[in-house]
Amino acid sequence: NDDENDDENDDENDDENDDENDATVVSDRRSATGWRIVLDGGVQQGVGGQVLVGRQVKAADPRWPAARLLSVADTTKSVSKVHALLEADAANFWVTDLGSTNGVIIALPNGSELVLAAGVRGDVPAGSDLVLGNYVIRVEKD
Repeated sequence: NDDENDDENDDENDDENDDENDATVVSDRRSATGWRIVLDGGVQQGVGGQVLVGRQVKAADPRWPAARLLSVADTTKSVSKVHALLEADAANFWVTDLGSTNGVIIALPNGSELVLAAGVRGDVPAGSDLVLGNYVIRVEKD
């Protein structure tokens, strides 16, 4: 019985320590970089580091082992299974077309468009739209 009481006390102490020592985790909607994407339907995701985006992103890519995986619901199937790599730091946001079937277009806030070649990393200003096939992702900065 003493062992059971010790286990219960350890559990209580662990809970108390967890509350005191755990930092708040940044939610998916916000990121430390201040960059976010707005998906179809208004769903927002914070972007920091690397994100692999596509219609069926199921496994990490050895080239970007730490990248977050983001599958988008594209009913037209115009987005490739693994379409693009999104990257962000505090100052910049980039997109790279990963050899997708329908390419990546950066629609700039001034109305002009930049069509990326496969493998090319493009700078994405805040307020731009990323056009992946028929699917559009808005890029915003706090």
